[in-house]
Amino acid sequence: MNRKISETLKAKDGASSILVIIMMLVLIILSLAIASTSISNRKLSEKKQKWLNSYYALDSKAQETLAKIDTEIKLSKLTSESADEYKKKLDENLKKLEQIQYCLPYNEKYGDINISYEIKEDDSNYNKRIFVNIVVPLIKKDEADDYHITCYQLLQEPLVQEETMEFENPF
Repeated sequence: MNRKISETLKAKDGASSILVIIMMLVLIILSLAIASTSISNRKLSEKKQKWLNSYYALDSKAQETLAKIDTEIKLSKLTSESADEYKKKLDENLKKLEQIQYCLPYNEKYGDINISYEIKEDDSNYNKRIFVNIVVPLIKKDEADDYHITCYQLLQEPLVQEETMEFENPF
């Protein structure tokens, strides 16, 4: 009986089958890893594309508001003859615009008008907003000196997880 067991152990008839099974397992594990990586990369790229689309939509709203402010500044400049009249007309024209805040200088003849506005995103998934600050000098140094953009900044709130994950006790 010992002789029969030792002959069975020495026979190598199933060694290639075991090697093929091990190779198939390795290939299956490798293909699963590649598939999961490609799926996660696709999801990440879709999320990034949605973020970029919402950013560009927000940026276009900020640019539209800036264009309205630019129009009001140029209109006030063209229709006024003195710095006081320019300041008055600019004050009247800026009151027409929504979403902006501005501060007139204390000094009547010198100083700058500080205009700021913030555009918030309609979609609450990313909580982005763009903050813009503009300085309009009352005393013009040259014709192209209508205003200066001092801040154009994208702000994003940190993501807050509203739901807490609860784990079940396995015991």
